[in-house]
Amino acid sequence: MAKRIAQILSVLFHPLLMPSFGLFWIFNSGTYASYLPFEYQKSLYIIVGISTFVLPLSIIPMFLYKKLISNVELDKRQDRIIPLIVTLVLFYVDYYLISRLSAPHIIESFILSTVIVVLITLIITIWWKISAHGAGLGGIAGLLIATSFRFGVDFSFPLIGIIVISGLVLSSRLFLNAHNSAQVYSGFGLGVIATFISVYYF
Repeated sequence: MAKRIAQILSVLFHPLLMPSFGLFWIFNSGTYASYLPFEYQKSLYIIVGISTFVLPLSIIPMFLYKKLISNVELDKRQDRIIPLIVTLVLFYVDYYLISRLSAPHIIESFILSTVIVVLITLIITIWWKISAHGAGLGGIAGLLIATSFRFGVDFSFPLIGIIVISGLVLSSRLFLNAHNSAQVYSGFGLGVIATFISVYYF
């Protein structure tokens, strides 16, 4: 039962869903981006969802068929490199499309942060298996902190919420033996720092 719960949490908060979760937060944060027309918001959801979730996920079966990866869980460090390269390209395409649509700066800088996080995760993964779940959840935490600082709004409760969720998910990754403590902590730290810098300073 505990293993099943850990697996469910790992799926529900998959790293590829984090850009969509971040966009959802921005549109519901009470900042100026919340007042964008619904049709425009829907267009951005579609672009981000397809580029950062649907396409990267749909390519995994092909990698498995071509024996480029051992399993869909990507539990071996070397199995993650090619999917991360493809994910990086698709995340950059997402950033390019968002920038061409003249999206609000907060959204553009957040999407840029996802590209940066994936790039750094890829580089580290060449030598060491850093946690992508940690990086994704840390990115959401970094986004909340940066938006709070930029707009002078207290987002303490949502931040506490994401920290609690992160604790549950990363504990699940440890329980499943997908990572060790250093890998999940460093992944979370990477996400927080890279996203905060991108969203707050750029």
